[in-house]
Amino acid sequence: MNKKFRKSLCAAIAGAVLLTSSVGTSVTAYADSTSTSVSQTKTFKIAHKKVKTYLFKSTPEYTTEMPVYFFDSGTVPYFRIEDFASLYRTAMIMGGLTDFDFELTTEGEKVTFQKNNGFYVDFNFADDTIYFFDYNGFLSSDNQNIMDIVVPSWKAEDGTYSYIKTLGTATVRYGSHITMDLGAYGIKLRHRGDGFYIPLQTISDVFFAPNQFNLLYNGRSVILYSGGAEPLVTEEGYTDLGKIYYGKNGKYAGKEIGKDLAEYSYNELCFAMDHLYGLKANHNIDSFAELVEQRGFSLLMTETDTRSSDYALYQLIHENLDDQHSTFGMPSYASGIKFGDTLYKHKE
Repeated sequence: MNKKFRKSLCAAIAGAVLLTSSVGTSVTAYADSTSTSVSQTKTFKIAHKKVKTYLFKSTPEYTTEMPVYFFDSGTVPYFRIEDFASLYRTAMIMGGLTDFDFELTTEGEKVTFQKNNGFYVDFNFADDTIYFFDYNGFLSSDNQNIMDIVVPSWKAEDGTYSYIKTLGTATVRYGSHITMDLGAYGIKLRHRGDGFYIPLQTISDVFFAPNQFNLLYNGRSVILYSGGAEPLVTEEGYTDLGKIYYGKNGKYAGKEIGKDLAEYSYNELCFAMDHLYGLKANHNIDSFAELVEQRGFSLLMTETDTRSSDYALYQLIHENLDDQHSTFGMPSYASGIKFGDTLYKHKE
């Protein structure tokens, strides 16, 4: 990875969480010629298919394949946790955190990612929660430690140390522990046998968005996205990556998504905004779902026509939040990039 590309991957994207929600939650799976395997259990069915996965760029050297999973004939895409872990390590290393790594362990209904510096996260598949010992700390470089390491600097005349010095490789705790209750938002973690599965968009919001990355899925491909690496659209039109996401000449526009996916997308947006929106207290927002209902947008947010949910989200961002740090990134592939022109003109 050359330095120029690595630097571009770290470029900031305004309103990363909102960009993730407006683009990434509008995802679906389509019946196509891709081979699909299905296995039956007493509780749910699991189906999966392999899709091309693009790591920031559309060129072959940045392209691989990953399996995406679906439950009970639904359209909400999931990753198996081992595949997520592999992709997460790759993304962080490509983004410049060359020492980023963790150990994955399982015990009963729990999966743990344990970093060498002591920070860890527990996924509890029994109660649909994600627990971080220290959320900010887990997302940091592995060079950062949980505790400060201090040494005496020099002695005064009476033999006492005048002050202590913190070693350059140490740091204080970043934050505090946090439990994210996905179940309270109707978001399910799935477990059967040795398989543990997490919704793709939940992974994107909790783990990738804080690093200015997003996971996009359009039923055909997964894109690990950062606008600083390769944008989807420029003034000249669709980029090669944009043609993959939106389809050639935006041909995927107008496609409806599954009802289960529409409802999950809304629930995920509320979860992400409640937990990750930094100005929630400034706006006196107790619950993002309450804000949506007060504006009368809850039905629009769960429509299978994503132009309705994109419109509602755009209005909430620019009329209710209306801050300098939040912006509507772009319409989903199912709405089409040209639908964005309608939204932007409405603002004017």
